[in-house]
Amino acid sequence: MCLRRAVMAAWLLLAWMPARAGPGLPYGHDDTVYPDDLIQDRAPHRIELIITDDGPHPAQLVAGRSEKVVLVVTRRTQRMCRSDLLVPDYDLRVPLPLGQPVAITLLTSARGSIRLLCPIEDGAGELLVR
Repeated sequence: MCLRRAVMAAWLLLAWMPARAGPGLPYGHDDTVYPDDLIQDRAPHRIELIITDDGPHPAQLVAGRSEKVVLVVTRRTQRMCRSDLLVPDYDLRVPLPLGQPVAITLLTSARGSIRLLCPIEDGAGELLVR
């Protein structure tokens, strides 16, 4: 008889606990705050870059560390070697249609420089992160 009461008490306790625990978090939920999440929440730093026959203007761009940068690139040259922009540090290749601005969003993390390259020529510009 005592064993029957213990089993009944255990069953009632287990049946009651999930109702008292509340809805809980979905499976796989991660409440950790990561640096990229904080960067995403900030207003982006917008930088304009124009690609001409003489190269990029301005040749050096400056952004802060741990910042969301929206790089707006406009190609104003017919040269096909400047039809794409490569950002090797982010493994990006972005097509640049003639005369149309293209927005590229980058999240900066550490100090240094981010190279901006043309597919055929080496240098197209540099984004300095301070």
